[in-house]
Formats: sequence, structure tokens, C-alpha cells
Amino acid sequence: MLKLLLLTAVLLIQSGEGLKCWECDVNPNAPTPNECYSDHRGKSVDCNGTDTVCAIHINHLVNEPQVVWKFCETRPGRPAGKCEDILNTKYTFMENCYCNDKDDCNKDMIDDKGGKEEF
Repeated sequence: MLKLLLLTAVLLIQSGEGLKCWECDVNPNAPTPNECYSDHRGKSVDCNGTDTVCAIHINHLVNEPQVVWKFCETRPGRPAGKCEDILNTKYTFMENCYCNDKDDCNKDMIDDKGGKEEF
């Protein structure tokens, strides 16, 4: 009986759905590929793989509106719920933010960054 319960639990875990992340619809008129529209319209997508997180990539250029991308990413060991600088120069600041605590956790903001109101 215990083996049957254990087998059932393993099968349920394996058949469960993975993390879902918000993915922006691509703005074809944007100057950079795969850039979100300013209202971040998009859809929830199933993420595949292990160590999957939802991500927001933010690019700030001096005197320009920020550029945002939202997607699934496989990034082992990334700090969930936090942002990390990936480039910081006099004219450009880029950061990546990650979450995995709930489905579509990147739809709005992560660590108070990547939201629509920042435009």
C-alpha cells in the first residue's frame, strides 16, 4: 500500500505543469528585437526545463524611455525576486530581474522594477 501511495505521488509530481511566465507580444515597430509594447500586452506561456525562472530584462538609455522584455529563462542559481545589474555605464544601464514564486510573476514588476509606470 505504501509503495502504491509513493508511486502515485511521484506520478502526480511528474505530470504537474511547470512554471508559467508572462511573455510580451513583440512590437514590430520597436527599434530592438522582441521589445515589449509600452503596455506590456502579451500572454502566459508554459516554461520548459529545470531551473526555470520568469525574467524581465530592462535597458535604460540616457534620455530615452526604458526598453523591457519579459520571458522564460533557464538560469540556475539566479536570485528569485531580485534584480541584478548586467551593465552600468555613463549612458546605458541594463538589469535582469527574476522570479519563480508563482505563475506569471513577471507580468507586473519584480523588486519594484519593470513595470509599465516607469515609462
